[in-house]
Amino acid sequence: MYVGGFKEGIDPYESNEKRRLMYMRFALESSFRNDFDGSLGEFKNSIIQRANVSIITMNICSYLLLVFADPDIDTKVLLHRLESIIKNKQKSFSNL
Repeated sequence: MYVGGFKEGIDPYESNEKRRLMYMRFALESSFRNDFDGSLGEFKNSIIQRANVSIITMNICSYLLLVFADPDIDTKVLLHRLESIIKNKQKSFSNL
């Protein structure tokens, strides 16, 4: 299951089916990253920068957060803002 949407006026690059497959791939890759938690430490986030989009991936409880942003955005600033929001809402997330 995935939820979310696009900012008004933004058209997705991919069809619904391709996006669903892409989200499933991100979830699978995330579970593979967790295989190394014992030796490398807990996975915190990843940043992927492509020509048309920047993607931030984060684990929150047992959920995967994917944020797609403009490729020119400062991803470190966005990541810091996301981490602040999550930290402030941590009690809400722990009830999920």
